[in-house]
Amino acid sequence: MLDIKQFAFGVAVLAFLASPVRAASCAEGAGIVEQMAGTLDLSEAERSKVKASIAKARTEDSQGRERACKTTLAGAIRFFLIRTVID
Repeated sequence: MLDIKQFAFGVAVLAFLASPVRAASCAEGAGIVEQMAGTLDLSEAERSKVKASIAKARTEDSQGRERACKTTLAGAIRFFLIRTVID
């Protein structure tokens, strides 16, 4: 049976996957990743890792490197997916 944690994560992933498509910029995508990090039960080390990825993505975006920004955000998304599969 599906527990509440898996259900909540599934909803968050669906919302996240739909949101970047509509995001006008990488900065908006970073905001969405930040919201996802807030909804998941992460350890302090994991939360720090995600915050560092978001900061790097925002730096890349501010320097006009949108592709690098999106690549960094994709790494954070992979982290979320791997973390959830392990749980």
